[in-house]
Amino acid sequence: MSDVSDHFSILTKIPHINKPNEKNKIYYRRSKLSSNEWMQFNSELKSILNEKIAHNTNRVSNDPNFCANCLTNAYLFLIEKFISRKQRRFFNKPWITKGIKVSIKTKNKMFKLSKSSSEPTVLEKYKAYRNLLSRLKFRAKNNYYADLAVQYGNDKSKIWRLVKEITKKKRNTNNSIKSINDKNGLKLQHPKLIANSLNEHFSTIGEKMASTLEKGSNPQKDPLDYITTDVKGHFVPSLTSTSEILKLI
Repeated sequence: MSDVSDHFSILTKIPHINKPNEKNKIYYRRSKLSSNEWMQFNSELKSILNEKIAHNTNRVSNDPNFCANCLTNAYLFLIEKFISRKQRRFFNKPWITKGIKVSIKTKNKMFKLSKSSSEPTVLEKYKAYRNLLSRLKFRAKNNYYADLAVQYGNDKSKIWRLVKEITKKKRNTNNSIKSINDKNGLKLQHPKLIANSLNEHFSTIGEKMASTLEKGSNPQKDPLDYITTDVKGHFVPSLTSTSEILKLI
């Protein structure tokens, strides 16, 4: 018979202990933060944690639960801050009406319900509502920009700004020429010298090319003489109309 010792495993049975509850299902949303927003997120997270450590040095060293809570709370605070800010920017879009905002909140509630329910019909209803809302937002955005295009009319500057806004095309500001080689192979770096060299090139290139062609071939020759194959058929494009062009656009 062995004595009770800490060298042996000790089995303890505690009666009337309930089984652990089933863990809730976990779902996530994919973030659409930009790279700059992620850098700011990480910077603020580091700042919050450093402040907690500075004011609670002893607890950080001796209490792992405190550290875990600090990290969790910091994440939750920043996620709410950045996601809410992103959502506010989206809600402030001019084509997002009050009705669409209400529908978005309804869709979010249906999404959470679909993740916590095992009923397939709940998920099907959410997907149908989500798809309908997506089409509604797409139509509202198109109508908004179409109305602006009509409103701007023939104002080309406003129309181009509208096109850039729709396509999200940013102006390339890094298009300056740092250096070029002139016709003699000399490297030019001063902006004025570069401009003069380019001006000289483009103002004389047409005349130079024309003189080369005149020397290398007969300028009086009929261009049709270069076509050696007899083309029996012909192609004539059909007439178009304003309505056809608008339909294609």
